[in-house]
Amino acid sequence: MNIQIATVIAITIFISIIVGLISFSHKLWQKLHTNGKIIFVAIIILIIGLIWCYSSFTTTAVIIIIISIIFGLISFFRMLWKKLHTKRKKTAFVAIIILIIGLLWYSLLSWRNLGGSYYKHNFSIYALRGRCYYEDFTFTPCIKGRHPSIVKDADYSTFVALRGGWAKDKNFAYYGGKSIKKSDPNSFEIIPNNEFYAKDKNRLYLSNPSTYNNYYILSECDSSTFEVLSSGYKVFSKDKNFVYYHYKKIDGADPKTFDISTSPPRDKKYIYHITDEYGEVKIKTTKR
Repeated sequence: MNIQIATVIAITIFISIIVGLISFSHKLWQKLHTNGKIIFVAIIILIIGLIWCYSSFTTTAVIIIIISIIFGLISFFRMLWKKLHTKRKKTAFVAIIILIIGLLWYSLLSWRNLGGSYYKHNFSIYALRGRCYYEDFTFTPCIKGRHPSIVKDADYSTFVALRGGWAKDKNFAYYGGKSIKKSDPNSFEIIPNNEFYAKDKNRLYLSNPSTYNNYYILSECDSSTFEVLSSGYKVFSKDKNFVYYHYKKIDGADPKTFDISTSPPRDKKYIYHITDEYGEVKIKTTKR
């Protein structure tokens, strides 16, 4: 019952504030001239946009703020135009406005590199994918010999490109422009000495550079103790439980004594012979 009363009181106060603001705005509106009304509308739109941004930073909120700025600029330019008396000054003024609009339009439509294969364009995130052999920067551009494709699920305002084709935003981690479902973006990071590997608090990931958006999930690895033993793509790694070569676990290998400084690598019991033919990894062991 107390909660219901508090809710009714809160709603009543909110409605009272809204009615008061509407009454104040109406009286103020009647006293304003044309330029003042434009500025007034710009301020209202700006306040709405800022509140929206504070609650949830979205592309729509950014657009609302941009609209408010445009309204303010229109009012400013109207006042400035009235003070220009000669035809030459007005012509120069129009030329400056056209130049500003052109620069803004170019900045909106240009392809801004975020790092690696990721780009921002027209309030969307793109990743370079398949090969292309022609240029068309208006509709289907060809950047660095590859076509950009829109990254589905990407959040424009929080998207960050990382090394090695990895990226993340507030919702997901990504590889090659493809979201990694059930990933944890807050803990997602690249393994320091090898950008082919990445991890979050739940899982480990290994990229597949032979394709544009495929990756391996190393489900047996312990992400908290995992370490890559050298740089490169097909390399040895280990955690507190096992030793791995690429994405394959080496049965029987001892992670505490495993040593890659000798060739072939070995631990306290075995020597490990690795062969990789046509993508098929084979591991043979011999006793020391």
